[in-house]
Amino acid sequence: MFGIRLQLWDNEVLSAVDQRLRCSSFGLRLHSSAVRRNLIRLRCIQSSFASVLLALLLAPSAGAICFHPMPRLLCAEYSQSDAVVTARLLRIRHVTLSEDDDVLLFTMQTEKVLRGKMRSVFTVVDSPYTGRALVPEKGKRYLLFLSYSKTYKAWALDSCGKSGPLEESAETLKGIDLLKGQSGGTIQGVVWVAGSTVLVHGKQHTFKTTTDEKGAFKIQVPAGEYSVSIVHDGTRFEPDLLSYEDPKRLRVHDGGCAQVQFNVVEGKMSQ
Repeated sequence: MFGIRLQLWDNEVLSAVDQRLRCSSFGLRLHSSAVRRNLIRLRCIQSSFASVLLALLLAPSAGAICFHPMPRLLCAEYSQSDAVVTARLLRIRHVTLSEDDDVLLFTMQTEKVLRGKMRSVFTVVDSPYTGRALVPEKGKRYLLFLSYSKTYKAWALDSCGKSGPLEESAETLKGIDLLKGQSGGTIQGVVWVAGSTVLVHGKQHTFKTTTDEKGAFKIQVPAGEYSVSIVHDGTRFEPDLLSYEDPKRLRVHDGGCAQVQFNVVEGKMSQ
């Protein structure tokens, strides 16, 4: 089972969140991995999904549902984002697109582009129910790590990432500067079983390491495309739904990293 860190509005909300995961049809239709993860993070009580929504709506301040032991690393979020910018919030809209498709739309004005490309004015989509990445305030300036959602033709944020008010982002900006000019990157992850063999397959070479006593690993690789597989006697693994990058196909950039997470498959073990 996951250990979880709930960065929610109030500790009382904990009583409204069950330990079983449920994905809404809203989440299943999204193409943006950031928005998909935000929705998967929402844990619904068995008796009434509406009860969770009510608890979240009645809470006094925004936050997010985040899962240990894989907080988003700066090297991963920066290098894997489609765009990283500083921007000012111009407008906030709450839009109901259908019965199960309720979103917040933020109109932002670009001030500085740190990675990728961005128009002078753009839209960010967020769900009001899954733990917002931002506490929206008109006129306020933000540092944003963005992924594009083709479904909504808008940009999305990871609710457990490092996007936030610009005035609180000095250390994050320093960290971004340190990533520049580095050669190669890392692949990091958790597989839950100590002593497992981690194989990182590249186009020209396969890299190998072993998980530590916590089932975690970190391996340095040149920039490029890779897939990751796990080997351990009598154990089968599958990528976790909350894995930030797809272990079957991921890219490592110079100065960046990629994060993957696996679960042990229950039932008949491999021979």
